[in-house]
Amino acid sequence: FPVTILGRDKKNNPMFRYDECYEDIDTIVKQGISVYDGQKDGIRWLYERNCCILGDKTGTGKTLETLAAAKMRLAQDGGKCLIFTLKSTQSQLSWALTKLLGEDPASVVVCAPKFRELSEAGYIVDSLLKEENMANAKWVVLSYSNLQATPNYDPIKKQIAVDQNGVPIFKARDRKKKAIMESLMKTQFTCVILDESHTLKSGKTGKYDLIGMLTPNIPFKWAASIVTGK
Repeated sequence: FPVTILGRDKKNNPMFRYDECYEDIDTIVKQGISVYDGQKDGIRWLYERNCCILGDKTGTGKTLETLAAAKMRLAQDGGKCLIFTLKSTQSQLSWALTKLLGEDPASVVVCAPKFRELSEAGYIVDSLLKEENMANAKWVVLSYSNLQATPNYDPIKKQIAVDQNGVPIFKARDRKKKAIMESLMKTQFTCVILDESHTLKSGKTGKYDLIGMLTPNIPFKWAASIVTGK
C-alpha cells in the first residue's frame, strides 16, 4: 500500500492492479470492521475515478465506501479531504471516520458552533475553520448549511461577485459564511466528498454556486446519493 499506478486512461483516471487494491482495502479500515465484496467493488470504483457519483440504496454502505476510497487516495497522494453532508448527519459522519477507519479524532475538523460529545472525544470543533486548526487537519467535515447564503452577484458577468482576492462578496449578515469560504479557498484539498448530494439538485442556490467555486481545483470529486424509483 499504496497501490501501484499503471498509468492513466483517456479521461485521466488512474489505472492500477485490482488485486492490490482489494488487498489494501482490508488494511485501511479499523480492525474488526468487515467490508463486503460489493462494498469493495464500490471503493475500487471510486478510487479509480477522478469525478463520479455513487448512487445506491439506503443502507448499502455508501459512507464507508466513500471514506475508505478517500483514505486510500490520501495515502497515495497526501493532502486533505473536504466533506459536505447534511447538518443532521454531520456528527454521525465524523464519528464514522474513527469508528470505521480508525482515524485520529484530532485530525478531523468539524465546522459547527458546538458538538460537545465530539469535542470531548478529541475532535476539533470549529465554526470558523481557523487557520491553526486547518493546518493540522486531514479531514474537514461541513454541513451544506455552512454555505447556505446568498452572495452578491455580478450582473454583468452573471456570476458571484468576488473581491480582489477572489473571495465571494457576502452580505453583512453572512460574515461567518464568508470566513468559512475564505478558509476553504486557502486550503489545498486532494479530494472532496459530497455526501447526500441530492441536496444540491437545484442549481439555482447560493450553496450550489459556492461549492462550485471550491471544486474545480480539487483533483478527485466524488458524490454519494440515494437512488429512488424515479
